Amino acid sequence: MKKVQHHSFFKPNPFGHGGERRTTQIIEHYKENGFEIESVLLKPSYHFKLQYFLKSFLLIKNAYGLFRWSSARNFFTWWKYLYLIYPSLEKSFSTGTELFIWESTSDFFYFLPYFAKKMGKKVHAYPHNIESLVKGHKSTITAKNAPNGYLFEINTYKICDKLFSISIFDHQLFLLFNINSEFFPYHPPKELKLYLNSIKKLRKNLPEKNSKIKHYLIAGTVHNHPTKLGMEMLINWLINNPQHNCKFTVAGYGTEMFKNVIKNDNIEVLGTLSHEEMENTMIHCDALLVNHIPTTGILTRVIEFNTAGIPVVINNEAAYSFLGMSGIHVFTAFESITDLQISHFNKLQENKVL
Repeated sequence: MKKVQHHSFFKPNPFGHGGERRTTQIIEHYKENGFEIESVLLKPSYHFKLQYFLKSFLLIKNAYGLFRWSSARNFFTWWKYLYLIYPSLEKSFSTGTELFIWESTSDFFYFLPYFAKKMGKKVHAYPHNIESLVKGHKSTITAKNAPNGYLFEINTYKICDKLFSISIFDHQLFLLFNINSEFFPYHPPKELKLYLNSIKKLRKNLPEKNSKIKHYLIAGTVHNHPTKLGMEMLINWLINNPQHNCKFTVAGYGTEMFKNVIKNDNIEVLGTLSHEEMENTMIHCDALLVNHIPTTGILTRVIEFNTAGIPVVINNEAAYSFLGMSGIHVFTAFESITDLQISHFNKLQENKVL
């Protein structure tokens, strides 16, 4: 069995957050194609070898340059870090593997594709998004906020042999820069897909509702800055424009923060939910309601709710990777949300369990 080397921020977990689920999908993809995954380990070791001072300096110079650092202290801290991990880098990349899967595509790890190429490896990158274009992102190297530094990120991707983009927007942007990119969409890992299909079956067997009240679920992780901003915009509009024929439930990691600001009878904040609580909420909601500011990457929960047979109502700016999909319904203004007919959505959703 052939081996590939892999480095990610995340450990695979089909029931974890979106990043962990994407990592699981990528690992499953390679295993299904007959590859064994070998993780690249970066272990600092305390030593004093002059050759590693020089080698680590050349690596930092090639990957980052000498003049974009936020401070001399930052530069020397980084040089020390690369010096300490250099022996483990050499050991990891001295195996007989030909391909390195680079998933940890933040500037913290820009040295990895440079080192892999130096060791004669092919590099395939799987960015979860374009970090330097994400609102609220701050570079660990330059200390500048997005979108400053996006050309630095683009030029780093150019040394990779191929990129596999999670969103259509990211893919097209890479092509504009003559980067060898392929669209590799997110789909739920096997175990998660089985679970989502079980929710779809349970929803299909629910008795028909007598109430005309539409129940929207607003779900997301507020630790993700673009998600938080999008949820705040939507919730503020709902507070100022009460919708008496709708009930809105806010749930997800960190959403407890909204409990103190929402004083509205038809908006309920559940906060962080257990696995069982989220399952029950998904089974009984009429639709997932998503408002997201323009950003890169995709919202994995849109694909997952769609797989579970739950209609998704999403703003235009966040829908570019989902246009044309059955069960995805796009709005261009908050005022049009409550005009959408959920019963019509349910007819559009396929009853077939995938």
